[in-house]
Amino acid sequence: MLGTVRARIFCFAFLCVFALAGLATLSGTIILKAEEASDELIRTNLQETWLLADLEQSHRKLQDLAYKIKAQLLLWDEIQPAFANLEVSLPERWEAVQANSGLQPWSESHIEDFERVQALMVAMSEGIEQKSYYRVGQVVDFDLFPALEPMLGAINERQESSRESVKNGADDLLSFLSDQQTFLVAGSVGFLALVILMTLWLRVSVIQRLRRIARELEAMEEHSDLTRVPVLNGKDEVAGVSRALGALVSRFEQFIGDVRGAAGGLNERSSTLDRGAESLQQASEKTRQQIQDVSQSMAAIADQAQRLIRLPMLRQKP
Repeated sequence: MLGTVRARIFCFAFLCVFALAGLATLSGTIILKAEEASDELIRTNLQETWLLADLEQSHRKLQDLAYKIKAQLLLWDEIQPAFANLEVSLPERWEAVQANSGLQPWSESHIEDFERVQALMVAMSEGIEQKSYYRVGQVVDFDLFPALEPMLGAINERQESSRESVKNGADDLLSFLSDQQTFLVAGSVGFLALVILMTLWLRVSVIQRLRRIARELEAMEEHSDLTRVPVLNGKDEVAGVSRALGALVSRFEQFIGDVRGAAGGLNERSSTLDRGAESLQQASEKTRQQIQDVSQSMAAIADQAQRLIRLPMLRQKP
C-alpha cells in the first residue's frame, strides 16, 4: 500500500489534514460547550440571582424604612417619596421575577407571601397618609415580621439554590474543559509522535537512499568506474531511479565497447596498410634496381654497338 514515495507523501498529508480536522473539531466542540455553559450561567442562573437580589433589596429597603419610621428618624417629606418609590419598584421587581421562566414556578408557590407584603404596604400607607408615627409603629410591631420574614426566607432559600446551580454549572464547565484539555494534549502529543515517526520513515526510505545513489555516482565519477552502479531493492520511485541509472550505465558500457571494437578494427586496418606500404616500398626499390640494371645493360649494348660500327671504318683507313 505504501510501496511508492507518492503514496507515503499522500499518507503523511492525509494524516496531517486529519489531525488538523480533529483539532479543529475538538476546538469547535470546546467553544460551543463553553458558549452554551456561559449562556446558561449568564442568562439563566446569574439572571435569576440578580432578580432575587433586586427583590430582596426592595424588601430590605421596606424593612429599613419601617424601622426608621417607627423610630421617628425621618421626616415625612423624606418618608413619603421613599415609600412611593417602594410602592412602584417592589411590584415591578416581583413582575420581573414572574416573567423569568426559571423563577416562575417559585413565584407562583410564594404569591401568598408577596400578597402579605403588599397588605403590609397598604397598612403602612394609611399611617403615612395620616402622617402618624404611632399608626405606622403599630403596623410595624404587629405586621412587619409576619409579612416580610417568610418572603425574605423564601428569597434566601432560592438564592442558595441558584448559587448551588451556578456552582454546579461552573464545575461542569471546568470539568469539561479539563477533560477536553487532556484529550487535546494527548491528541497533540500523539500527532507529534506520529509526525516524528513518519518523518524518520521518509528519511530512511527516501532521503538516505537518494543520498546513497548520490555517493555511488560521485564515487563512479571520481574513479571513472562504471561498474559501481547503485543497486537498490524495492518498487518505489527511488528504486526506479536506481534501475534507470543502471540501464543507462549499461548502455554507456555497450557504447564504449562498440567504440573500443571500432578502434581495434581501425588499428588492424592501419597495420595492414602499414604492411602494404612497406611491401610497396620494397617493390618500388626492386623495380628501381631493375630499371637501373636495364639502363646499365642498355648503355653496355650501345657502347658495343658503337665499337662494332667504328671497327670497319678503322680497317678502311690504311
